Amino acid sequence: MSDIWHVQFSAKDFSAANQFLMRSMWARLPHRWALSVLSGSYSLIFTLGIFTLWRVVEARNIPYGRWFVGIFAMAFLVGLLATAASRRIWSRGMQQLWGSNTSPDTVRLDASAISIEGGMGLTRVPWAMVQDIVREKQYIYLVYRGVACLYIPAGGFATPADFDAFEARARDLLGKSRQATTGEGGGAG
Repeated sequence: MSDIWHVQFSAKDFSAANQFLMRSMWARLPHRWALSVLSGSYSLIFTLGIFTLWRVVEARNIPYGRWFVGIFAMAFLVGLLATAASRRIWSRGMQQLWGSNTSPDTVRLDASAISIEGGMGLTRVPWAMVQDIVREKQYIYLVYRGVACLYIPAGGFATPADFDAFEARARDLLGKSRQATTGEGGGAG
């Protein structure tokens, strides 16, 4: 027996899933503070550091010091601009891709897997691969392999009650799958 829902996906949903994956991977990085130097709130501190280093190099008259600071600053700036440009290009491409997806996709839950079939093809993930189900804001994320997820938008359902029913059924099937793999389901005497 399987449960079938018709869910409308959009580019905005894809973007939310990418943000969720970035946050979850970021939380697992041991030295995430060092990576923050390349983007985010530490950019201002890094920029002030470059200007301070420049002043030290000028005051002490270090040979080729200005070149070093300039090249370092340019490498940082090019990296920052390349990151912003790639995000914009990726977002524009996903808008074009998902903009043509006007019909709802079919999401099927059964005892062995979750399947999504629609304009983007068929995606099937066995429950044994699903590591966690996370509800965040208006999405449910089914995390698998630690770096990938299926995302289900609440706005894609006809009613909020359908979304809640979907979440409850997915959690139920994941729990049953885990009981079956660990042998806790009870057995013949």
